Amino acid sequence: MRYEYAQVSIKNINSGAITELFNAELPKVLENIADDNTKPDAPREIRLIIKIKPTKDRAQAATEISVVTKLAPIKPHEGSITFSLEEDGVKAYTIADMDQPELENIRHIGGGK
Repeated sequence: MRYEYAQVSIKNINSGAITELFNAELPKVLENIADDNTKPDAPREIRLIIKIKPTKDRAQAATEISVVTKLAPIKPHEGSITFSLEEDGVKAYTIADMDQPELENIRHIGGGK
C-alpha cells in the first residue's frame, strides 16, 4: 500500500484535531464570559498541547494533541445567618423573606437582639 504524504502543519496534524478541539472549547469560554456569576475581567484560557514522541531511530514520531480549558470560577455569593441558643441546642436562621417579621422569643448568641 502506498501513502500520499503532506508536510505537517497546524491544519493537518492529527487529521485537523487542533481545529476540532479549539472549536469545541471556544463556546465554553464564550458562555463563561457571558455568565453574570463570573468575574467579567478574569482571564480565560484555551491551552492546546502538542506532544511529539520520536522513535529511537528518529525516523518517525507519535503525536498527541490535547486541550486544557481554564474558565473563570463562579463568584462566591455572600450572605449571613443568625445563631440562636434554644433549649434543644444552637440553631441557625436566615431571612427566608425580606418582608419577614423579626423572630420572637429567640436568645441570640453574641449579645444581639
